[in-house]
Amino acid sequence: MLHTVNHRGRAKRLADTCLIETMAALGGIENAETGRAASVLRALSGLYDQAARAATSL
Repeated sequence: MLHTVNHRGRAKRLADTCLIETMAALGGIENAETGRAASVLRALSGLYDQAARAATSL
């Protein structure tokens, strides 16, 4: 595991620990499936952020 001192490094380690290891324990979900799920979550997060910005301008 890569160790860095910046915030992104800590976030990456936390994601690796909390997400990847947990998903592996749940039945060995493939990396490709994890990547697809991450892409969907990023897209949904972007849509949520855009909606929140739009709502504040009303």
